[in-house]
Amino acid sequence: IISGAEDPVGDFSKGPAKIQKQLKHAGFQHVTLRLFPTLRHEILLETEKATVFQEIGHWLTDLTN
Repeated sequence: IISGAEDPVGDFSKGPAKIQKQLKHAGFQHVTLRLFPTLRHEILLETEKATVFQEIGHWLTDLTN
């Protein structure tokens, strides 16, 4: 789960944290939450999008190794 910590749609990170907790409670073992402190809702369109894509790439690499 990735989200901007300043996203009002996600209740400023409370929503994504709640989803992470629900998924873990449901038995999902590999649930990762990454909040980007200064970003809002459209994290792939923000000025820091290169950092977001880089972190997604690292996460995928770690997951598949």
